[in-house]
Amino acid sequence: MKYNLTVQRANLDLELAEQDKNIAKNQFLPTTSAGISQNYQLGFTQNPLTGQITDLNTTQSVANLSASLNLFNGLADYRNMERNELLLLSQKYSRLNILNDIAVSITRGYLDILLRKKQLDIAKEQVAISEALVAQAEQQTTQGTQPISNLYDAQATLSNDKLDEVRAINAYNLARLSLVQLLQLPYNTYTAFDVKPERVDVGTEWLLRRGNDSDKAEEKYLEALQVSPSLKMQEYTMQSLEKVIDIRWARFYPSLDISYQFRTFYATNNLTDGDPFGDQLSNNISNTFSLRLSIPIFDRFQDIAEVQKAKVNYEASRNTYEQNKNSIRQTIEQLITDIRASVKSREAASRNVLAQEKLFEITQNRYNEGLSTVIEFNTSKARLEQAKSNMAISDFDYRFKVKLLDYYTSDTYFRDK
Repeated sequence: MKYNLTVQRANLDLELAEQDKNIAKNQFLPTTSAGISQNYQLGFTQNPLTGQITDLNTTQSVANLSASLNLFNGLADYRNMERNELLLLSQKYSRLNILNDIAVSITRGYLDILLRKKQLDIAKEQVAISEALVAQAEQQTTQGTQPISNLYDAQATLSNDKLDEVRAINAYNLARLSLVQLLQLPYNTYTAFDVKPERVDVGTEWLLRRGNDSDKAEEKYLEALQVSPSLKMQEYTMQSLEKVIDIRWARFYPSLDISYQFRTFYATNNLTDGDPFGDQLSNNISNTFSLRLSIPIFDRFQDIAEVQKAKVNYEASRNTYEQNKNSIRQTIEQLITDIRASVKSREAASRNVLAQEKLFEITQNRYNEGLSTVIEFNTSKARLEQAKSNMAISDFDYRFKVKLLDYYTSDTYFRDK
C-alpha cells in the first residue's frame, strides 16, 4: 500500500499529530530570548551616562536576555497535553481504519478477479463445446445425415459463445485494472498483473455451533467492540473533546507567571566619550525579576460560551460514537444472516451444477446418436453454463461476506500495530 495516496496522507496526518503532542508537552518549558540593539538619538534627551536632560547626540548599544515561565493557568497546559496525546491515539486508529478499508477493497478486488477468471474459463469451455458441435455438424451435413440448418444453428451458437468469451475477457481485464488502480500502480503493469488462485480460508465453524443467530451476532458484536479501529478512533476523539471542556474551564482560574530580564548597555555622545566599553557593560548591568498574577473578572461571557460549545461538541461526538456502534451491530447481524443464506446458496448451486453436468452428458450422447435436436442440446448447454456461473457467483458472495465479518471482528486485518 506504499503507493496509495490516501495511506500517504494518513501517515502525514499522523506525523502532524505527533508534532502537536510535542508542542503541547513543551509548553511546560520556560521561554527564553536574547537580543541586541543599536540606537541613535538626536536633540534633547536624557544623558544615559549622567542622567541629565541635555541637547546632545547619543549612540547606545543595548544587550538583553529574558526568560519567563508559567507557574499556574488552571491546569490548561496539562489538559492540553492530555488532549493531544488522545488525538495522537485517535489519529493512529484513523490510519489503521484507512488501511482496513483499503484491505477490504483489495480483498473484494482479489475475489472479483478470481470470479471473472472462473467465468472466463466457463466461457472458454462453452466455446470449445460449440466448436466441436460445429465440426460434427459439418461432417454430418457432408454425409447427408443432418440438414444444413443444424450446421447454421451450430455456427450461430458458436458465434454467441465467442461473443460471451470476449465479454468475459473484458470483465476479467477490468477486474485486474480495478485492483491495479486501487493499489495505484502504473497503468502499463495491469496487463501482466494477475493473482494466484490460492485457497482462501473462510472457516465458519462458529456458524455451525449450536445456538441461535442472535447469540452469535452478540458474540461477534462484542468482539468488534474490542478491535474495531473506527470505534477506537472515535472513542479517543470523544475523550479529547472532553479534555477541551476542562481547558475552557481553566480560563476562569487566575494565571501566575514568573519572569527574569538581564540588561546592560554601552553609550557615547558628542559631549563625552564616557567610560571604556568593558567598564560600561559591567557597570550598567540590571537584573529584573517579575511575578505576575492575572485574575479574570469579566470577558463579556465569552469563556462561558466556549465552555457550552465544548460540551455540545463532546455530546455530538458521543452521539456519533453510539451511532457507529449501532451501525456495526446492524452490519454484523445482516452479515450473519447473509452468510447463512450464502452457505445454503452455495450448496444448492453445487448440487445444480452436478445435476446439469449429468443432464448435459445425457443430452450430448442423445444428440450424437441423433435422438435429440440441436435446440435441446443448446438448451442443456446453456443451463450448464448458467449453473456454473451461479456457483462461481455464490462462492464469491460467500467468501467476501465471511472476510467482511472477519474485518469487523478479528485481528486478521491491520490492528493496533
